[in-house]
Amino acid sequence: MKKTKLIKGLSLICSIAVLTASFVGCGKKAEVANTTSNINQKTAQVSTAEASTDEEITLTLFQWDNIFTKNGYDVVAEYKRVKPNVTLEIENTKDPDELRQALKIRKTADEMPDIIPLKPYMLAELGSILADVSDLPATKDNIYAEAFKIDGKIVALPAQAFNEFVWYNKEIFAEYNLDIPKTWDEFIKVAETIKAGGKYIPILMGGKDAWPTYPFNEFMPSLIANDGALWNTMAGDPQPFTADKPFYKSYEMIDQLYRAEVFGPDPLGVGFDQVKVMFGTKGAMLCAGQWFLADAQKAMGDNSDSIGTFLLPVRKDANEKLNTVTMIDTFLGTPKGGENEAAAKEFINWFLTDPINYQAYTKATNVNSTMKSIEAGSEACIVEAFKGIDVNPVIYDGGNEKFQTIQAATQFDVKRIGQDMLAGKNLDEIMKNLNKSWQEAQSTTK
Repeated sequence: MKKTKLIKGLSLICSIAVLTASFVGCGKKAEVANTTSNINQKTAQVSTAEASTDEEITLTLFQWDNIFTKNGYDVVAEYKRVKPNVTLEIENTKDPDELRQALKIRKTADEMPDIIPLKPYMLAELGSILADVSDLPATKDNIYAEAFKIDGKIVALPAQAFNEFVWYNKEIFAEYNLDIPKTWDEFIKVAETIKAGGKYIPILMGGKDAWPTYPFNEFMPSLIANDGALWNTMAGDPQPFTADKPFYKSYEMIDQLYRAEVFGPDPLGVGFDQVKVMFGTKGAMLCAGQWFLADAQKAMGDNSDSIGTFLLPVRKDANEKLNTVTMIDTFLGTPKGGENEAAAKEFINWFLTDPINYQAYTKATNVNSTMKSIEAGSEACIVEAFKGIDVNPVIYDGGNEKFQTIQAATQFDVKRIGQDMLAGKNLDEIMKNLNKSWQEAQSTTK
């Protein structure tokens, strides 16, 4: 059985990477970090003279949310710099869910793209059709690759590591004399205080798209359980939604927040693209990953120095260690036996080991490096979230094959459950129905 291994020994790496990053103004672009001495740029690149003699090749590359063509970074142009004979043909999808559906269709038709970026939860679904990349130089330098083996093989290499934050406008907090909340109750109280002022939406959501509920509905169960592989644990439990278990406990806290109605007058009527431009002006807070920095800067404009971050305080006691999600993301793989398998592997290796390219990429997407030998800079507003906080990073696992099978059978979708909760659906009724369908699915999928 294919199974994504939980990262046990790496829980402090991402926090250390963030805490040791250089301090720069959050409203300005971060300086690219110096590449460590053991990467030789000349050997990491393919010379133009050598590349020009190679056969002309077109490699197809999927992406969501322009992750390879963002904020001035263009992977097509970067690869042409070292491999002018190779043309990258990019197919865009709106978000990971749309990409996932597109890949299912392509897999059925045996028309997979040459290079596939994957979310962690997609590894269990597609790992069996991906080529083994264990022998690539990039694999040996990747911090996290070993921990995400499928059937003992490394089939995709992660390109991103990042944390999750509550983004906020410092001026709005100062206007209401608010401190950074340290507990869940304090977080709700801060939102209610801003709501009572009547000038700003306390927390921007964009719930029409479903996925923006993920900081709460997807990640909080793992935070309460202190278990990044909670989905795998739940896959073996016939009644994981009962009141004494982590999923239910976390959803009680989420329900408390949602019933405070602090997401504006119509959180289900607008999408994320509509609300993200309101950050810092009409909206005081927004919960999202490290990737949101560029959107925050764009929304705040000349007032970008007022952007702040803090960690979602998913705890009841401020003296407790604070669990926070660390995401390992954007795994690059290629179908095994594909016509361009060798060329695709060469691209994946280049993408992660060429210092010029990889530092440009991490800077444009505001993520931490997954490579031992290449650093990525972070901005001061990212670093400040960790100041004075006793942090316990929870490395998020997207779920093994057993979980994926039960998830498909039950149509279990935490983000859509988030929409139901925002709409006011009864929590106990949701949990009762989930337990029933989960147990039925387990009995039919053994």
